[in-house]
Amino acid sequence: MWDYQYVTLDDEQKIARRIHLDWAGYRVVLSQLVLCAYVAVYRWFTRDSTRRRSGLVMTLSRLEWRLSDPISLDRPEFRCWGDWLIVLGWAAWCTVLATSNTGNGMYYYMHVTKAFGIVGAANLPMHFLLAIKRSPLRWMYGLSYEGRANFLHRWLGRIILYLLSCHAMLYLNFFWDTNRMKTRFLEFDVMCGFIAFIIMSIIGVSANHYVRNLSYRVFYLLHIILSPLLFPLMFLHVSHIRPYLYPSITLFVGDQVLRAINRTPALASIKHISPSLIQISAHAVFVRPLKPGSHALLRHPATTGILGSNPFSITAAITPSNREKKRIRMIARVRSNITKKLAALPTEGPRQTVAVYLDLPYGAPLYFPPLSEFDKILFVAGGVGATFAVSWIKYLSKSTEGGRAALVKPGQLRFVWAVKSPEEAAWAFDDDYQGDNANEVAECVELYITGNPPEDPDADQGDRISTGRPSVRDLIHDTVKDAGHEGRTAILICGPSMMGSIAKRVSARLGAQSVDLWLHVEEFGH
Repeated sequence: MWDYQYVTLDDEQKIARRIHLDWAGYRVVLSQLVLCAYVAVYRWFTRDSTRRRSGLVMTLSRLEWRLSDPISLDRPEFRCWGDWLIVLGWAAWCTVLATSNTGNGMYYYMHVTKAFGIVGAANLPMHFLLAIKRSPLRWMYGLSYEGRANFLHRWLGRIILYLLSCHAMLYLNFFWDTNRMKTRFLEFDVMCGFIAFIIMSIIGVSANHYVRNLSYRVFYLLHIILSPLLFPLMFLHVSHIRPYLYPSITLFVGDQVLRAINRTPALASIKHISPSLIQISAHAVFVRPLKPGSHALLRHPATTGILGSNPFSITAAITPSNREKKRIRMIARVRSNITKKLAALPTEGPRQTVAVYLDLPYGAPLYFPPLSEFDKILFVAGGVGATFAVSWIKYLSKSTEGGRAALVKPGQLRFVWAVKSPEEAAWAFDDDYQGDNANEVAECVELYITGNPPEDPDADQGDRISTGRPSVRDLIHDTVKDAGHEGRTAILICGPSMMGSIAKRVSARLGAQSVDLWLHVEEFGH
C-alpha cells in the first residue's frame, strides 16, 4: 500500500526496528523539553527592562505580537496565527517522526504503523500536563488552565487522536489484507488497544466545539468517566508505551488528590441582586491567601452533580474580626443550567443556606507580574466580567490600617465598565457588600450604559456615566499615549468575546511597533 510493503524481519532487524521506534518516542519528549526550555529562557530574558530593549529580544517580541493577532474578530474560536502555528507545526513534526527512516531501501509497512502508535503515546504526558489544574506549567509560564493552555490541551488531544487513528487504521488494513480479522484482531492485547481507540474517539468527538456548546454536561461526564479507562486498556495493549503511561497516570491521580485535599466545605447563601444576577456568599476556612482576580470552583451536588463543578470569580474575601471563617462573595449571571438551578434555591427561611464545596484559588492572576510597576493600568469589563476587575481595583487602590500606602498613584489606574443598566452595576458600589472598599471602585470607574440610560444619574457620578459602548481601540491607544514613549502599559480585559478579540488585535499591532505593553484577556473554555 502506497509503496509500503509487508516484510518479514529476522530477529536482528526486529531489534533494530524496536530501537528506532523507541527513539521516535524519545524524540517527541525531547522536542517538548526543548520548546519548554526556549519559552522559559525567553520569559526570563524579557523580565528585565534593559534586556527587553536589546535588538534580538525586540525582534522576537515584535514577531510574538504579530503572531498573537486574532484571525477573525467575529469568530474568536479561530484564535490567533501563533496558536495555529504551534498546532500545525507540532502535527507536522510528529508526522515526520512517525514516517522518517521507516525502511532500509524500501518502505516497511509495519514499521510506520507501529511508529504512529509510539509517537502518539509519547504525547500523553504533555497532554495531561496541560490538562491538570495545578500543573507546573501554570507556574513556569504564567498560564491559567483556561485560555491558551486549554486550547493547546484540546488540540494536542486531537493530534494524538490523529496519530493513533493512523496506527489503528493501518493495523486494521493489515489484518484485512492478511486474513487475520478473525484471528489476531480478536486477541486480548489487540482488543484492548481497539477499545481504547474507540473510547478516545468518543472523547474527541464530544470535545468538539459544537458538541460542547450543545451539552457541556455530556462532554464533561464523558471526559471524566472515560479518560481513566484508557490507562488500563493501553497498559495491557503493549509494553512499549508504558514509560509514557506512568507519568500520565501520576499526573492524573496527583491532580485528583490535590483537588480533594484543597476542596473546602462551606455554607453558601444565594441573593438576587437583579433579575439576571445572583450573589453567592460562602463561609469557610481558607488556609491559602486569595489573590485578586482569582476564582473558585463551586460544587453543589444537587445543582452541579456529584462530579461537576462551576467556576466563579471571587469579588470579595472578608475576614470578620470575631470569626475564624472567611466570607467570600461571587457574582454570576443567570444563564446556564447551573446558574438557573442556583438562582432557584431558597433565599429566605430555615433552608436559605446550602452545603457546597469550594476548590480554590485558581486563575491566571496567581502568576501576574506586579501590576503596580506599570506606568498605566487599564481595566475594561463587560457586564458580569467586572467581577474580575473589581477585586483588583480594591486591592490596588486601598491603603491599609497598618500604614501600607495604596499600590497605585492617582491617575495610574483606569476602570471602564460597560453594563446594560445601572442596576447591574449597583453591587460594586454597595457599602453593605464592599464595606470600606466601595469608594475605591466608585472613584475610578467609568460606566457605559448599553441599554436604557438612567433617568436621574447621581450628581457625583454624572460625568462618569456615558451611554453606548466604549471603544476598546480608543481606550487602549489613549492609555498607551498617556504612559509615554518609555512607559509600560498593562491592559486587562474581561468581557464578551468580541471585546477580548478587539483588545488582542489592537495590542498586537501596537506591540509589533515595539510599544511596551502587557495584555491579559480573561477567558473560559474558548
